[in-house]
Amino acid sequence: MSDVSLPSAPVDYFPGFMPQADADAASAVLSSELDWVRKDKVPRGEYHLNDHGLSYTYGGRFTNTYESQVWHPALLDVRGRLLELLGTD
Repeated sequence: MSDVSLPSAPVDYFPGFMPQADADAASAVLSSELDWVRKDKVPRGEYHLNDHGLSYTYGGRFTNTYESQVWHPALLDVRGRLLELLGTD
């Protein structure tokens, strides 16, 4: 584990936590199969999900509300790997 410090967001980086072939496959599946949302002038696709089915609203220059989506099997796989790595559930 490497500790990367950002001024307002501490990040732990785990190089190689997922084999490259698995990461590439997950990226391809998630890019093509998730219902990515682009709202207003947000320059990226976004996908909101959580375990409680709650919507999410944030704002700044633009205020956006996202309805919670379902966990895709590929996301559940990545999540499971992270939880195992971190020793939590």
